[in-house]
Amino acid sequence: FDLDEGLNGSKSSFFHRSIGGYHAAKPRFIQEIFDYHLIKGVQEPLNMLNVKYVVQSDENGERQVTRNAEANGPAWFVEQVQVAPNLDQVMQDLAVINTRYVALVDEKSDLKRQQWMADSLDQIKLIKHAPNHLQYQSQTNTERLAVFSEWYYQPGWNAYIDGQQVPHYRVNYALRALLVPSGNHQISFKFEPDVVVLGGRIQVAVAVFWLIVFCLLTWKRYKKSSDD
Repeated sequence: FDLDEGLNGSKSSFFHRSIGGYHAAKPRFIQEIFDYHLIKGVQEPLNMLNVKYVVQSDENGERQVTRNAEANGPAWFVEQVQVAPNLDQVMQDLAVINTRYVALVDEKSDLKRQQWMADSLDQIKLIKHAPNHLQYQSQTNTERLAVFSEWYYQPGWNAYIDGQQVPHYRVNYALRALLVPSGNHQISFKFEPDVVVLGGRIQVAVAVFWLIVFCLLTWKRYKKSSDD
């Protein structure tokens, strides 16, 4: 993360995965996270966004790279959900909680205050990363809440466990979370906005229509030549 460039820097996005993404237009809450925490270098929001390196200029104008050894990784299991009265309080509390163990929601969330026992054998790992498709593999002995270092964005993103669509939740003001049942599971997030799905169906329908027209014309030519 380049503090000098902010969320719209092109250099970091060209060479690395960037928390600012690859388009200048962003949901407002992303900019709010940046303005309230990231520009100040507050540690926990950097950790939950899996920022491994911070780039900034020193007092002499020299570019310096600092490694963040406390980054949470692409996904992790938390031990409890804490409920704040509103999203403004969630934003403030991000500076003081340990995001590796705690997930924050507001009172409107479908997630309620819960706790889970930590198990060193439980694990979740990212196995595929594409702009419109993310895949993870999980192994747990009990149900756990997984938090993903990915921006929460609705509508468009759908969550699946072993191919079955399941609800996912907004936590920590800006991230995604998912209740994962015990056992071995494949977790997927797919970007499937209605306009894209509808466009794909129309494209298939048009292709089928022209295929039918082609087959009819071919059959008519064949029939005519046979009659002659």
